[in-house]
Amino acid sequence: MKIKSNYFILCEKAIKNERGLVSLINIFENINVEGIPTVHRDFTLAFNLSLKSVKKEKEVIIDIKIFDPEKSIIQKGKLPSKISGDSNIGIIVNVPDLLLSKFGEYKVVISHEEKEIDKLLFSVKKNE
Repeated sequence: MKIKSNYFILCEKAIKNERGLVSLINIFENINVEGIPTVHRDFTLAFNLSLKSVKKEKEVIIDIKIFDPEKSIIQKGKLPSKISGDSNIGIIVNVPDLLLSKFGEYKVVISHEEKEIDKLLFSVKKNE
């Protein structure tokens, strides 16, 4: 099975309607804060994956990990999806009250069976 990321976006909110169309609200790459530690209340990951060479119905588990600037995992989760045949799956993950305890560059990685599918970077900076 081959998995390809079509997009991977960080935003405050994402909405998927009944037809599968996705609306993204307030896309960002930087989080500006007064001080550390801080909690980011509106942290949403939206991504779309193409899955190819799927012969029969199968459960696919996508892993998500968020790393701090020192490469420690601060949040992780697993997303199971049942698929059959070649498919596109759109996934929205809300991460409520994400604790950010360091300034610097954070990384979010999505993977399947320990193989990285995609990653995105965001920075936590002091307000100026």
